[in-house]
Amino acid sequence: MTHTSVQPLLDFIAASPSCYHVVSNLAARLTAAGYTPLSERDRWTLTPGGRYFVTRNSSSILAFRVPRKLTGGFMMAAAHSDSPAFKLKENAELRDNGYIRLNTEKYGGMLMATWFDRPLSVAGRLFVRENGAIAEKLVNVDRDLLVIPSVAIHMNRNANDGMKYQANIDTVPLFSAEDPDTAILPLAAEAAGVRPEDVLGQDLFLYCRGCGTVLGAVTGYFGGIVDDVLMRLGDVLTAFPSILLALVVISLLGPGKTGNVILALGLVFIPSFARMARGTYAGLREVNYVKSARLMGAFSSRILWRHILPNTWSVLLPALTIGFNNAVLAEASMSYLCIGVTPPDASLGYMLSESQGMFMSAPWYALGTGLTLVWMVFGVGLIGEGLQRRGGGEV
Repeated sequence: MTHTSVQPLLDFIAASPSCYHVVSNLAARLTAAGYTPLSERDRWTLTPGGRYFVTRNSSSILAFRVPRKLTGGFMMAAAHSDSPAFKLKENAELRDNGYIRLNTEKYGGMLMATWFDRPLSVAGRLFVRENGAIAEKLVNVDRDLLVIPSVAIHMNRNANDGMKYQANIDTVPLFSAEDPDTAILPLAAEAAGVRPEDVLGQDLFLYCRGCGTVLGAVTGYFGGIVDDVLMRLGDVLTAFPSILLALVVISLLGPGKTGNVILALGLVFIPSFARMARGTYAGLREVNYVKSARLMGAFSSRILWRHILPNTWSVLLPALTIGFNNAVLAEASMSYLCIGVTPPDASLGYMLSESQGMFMSAPWYALGTGLTLVWMVFGVGLIGEGLQRRGGGEV
């Protein structure tokens, strides 16, 4: 998954700080996609091919499509996603020792340690008086507002040996240490665009203010659609067994031609090198010397060849030597079966095939060819290791 493909998910999460926001955003998307909202208070009139959705308590949503023609039953898929968080109690302010904390309760099963020492805020819904009726308003206090602080190590020397948290003591967030008259509901009312005196009740939850991000080197140096297309092509090629893929390519292009064998082996082994090089380049694209070269106006081609490539040898050299040896053995195997390189071009595999009938009368023919193949593979491996030791993988 690339950064561009996951970004819409991160944007959706950022815009949905509470379960009520999730349902509201999903309802908007379904409406834009042609789904019709339904109410559980009304009698439903459904039409074949129609698309509908219904919400309950503003915290759950169900969407469905009516088949145009029902034959043999229907399929149903459902998902249940918990939203564990700390819920604010009514009259949440706890005022003591010159600062204000907010009284909360656990809602759902959670890992409480992940809530400590992070910028937090509140989001959810308010019930307000509006035109003589009770209305529901979504609210998100969109700023760093709260924190659940850890105590200093001097106050708990066993903190690193495991901690048993008490929800109403250890996880109460710090709200204010300045104005003793500060309250959370006026801030929430202001964020919702209503008057504090019109607020009748609330369902407010804490949420983490940290933004979602993508971890790992996933986009290569350039990324984008080119990266997606090339990597998906590589995935298709690596899905086939290597020797089988080479045999298929040789069968399609015609056996016995050196160029066809080279092309077949390239299709087999290039995807693995491409994926390895891609991951290495992606890991180096954000290091300081590459950023400096980019700021100085260096062309991408110069950055790739002059600054990044020399620093990938420690990874690429072993892969190249192993890949070369695998290619030699693969070509020898195909030539041994008379579908690789054939006379008048020389091939160790074809020579082994010819020598097996003369093994008893002229064993040196088979032994010499076999030992040449072994020493070639062994020698290339030693060359790669020697280049690494001489600093070929370091700049």
